[in-house]
Amino acid sequence: MSLISRRKHKQAGTRFNYCGIDNEGNVANMVETEQIVNYNKQTYSYVQVRGSVPVYWSQKNIFSEIDTTFSFSQSFIAFSKHFGDLLDTYKSVLIFDLLTTKKPGEAKLIDAYKTNAEEYKKKTYDTFHYIHFDFQQERENAVTTNN
Repeated sequence: MSLISRRKHKQAGTRFNYCGIDNEGNVANMVETEQIVNYNKQTYSYVQVRGSVPVYWSQKNIFSEIDTTFSFSQSFIAFSKHFGDLLDTYKSVLIFDLLTTKKPGEAKLIDAYKTNAEEYKKKTYDTFHYIHFDFQQERENAVTTNN
């Protein structure tokens, strides 16, 4: 078994210096992780990609509010380039958005991500899927239920 992570060189840097997407569709801090398993003369591969939310946004520091800096139509062009490149490479994309609605700034990002994803889905049908899963909310629900 092998585990390989490849960090993309475009838009690389610390979170508060680089976030969101650029005009070419490159997201900040994108990492591709591939798990390769060889078993019984068969090779299996699973690839997971993670990166910054693919819309135009910024945040000065952890305590400042998140600012979505461009309109939907401006973000959608870069968003489409980003996911077009991913679909060309992987043929199918399943997005798990783990942002939380508990933080006001993240709620803005969820709305922007979901709006772009719903519009992009119209062009791709079965090869592109977006799921929002509020991990923090689910964890709190589980703690409340178990007490």
